[in-house]
Amino acid sequence: MEQVKPQPVPASKHPKEKEGNCHFCHAPGHWFRNCKLYLEDLKKKKGSATTTTRTHQK
Repeated sequence: MEQVKPQPVPASKHPKEKEGNCHFCHAPGHWFRNCKLYLEDLKKKKGSATTTTRTHQK
């Protein structure tokens, strides 16, 4: 009789948030989606994009 080998448990696709560095500010302990600097920069970009929108006049 053959023995059935247990299948390995797949590793999580995403490491724990405590591991690694932020790809935006390169600080350890958080990811870019939780980075205060990134979120502030994103708000500034969204705010300036709405004020520079032009309307077409004929």
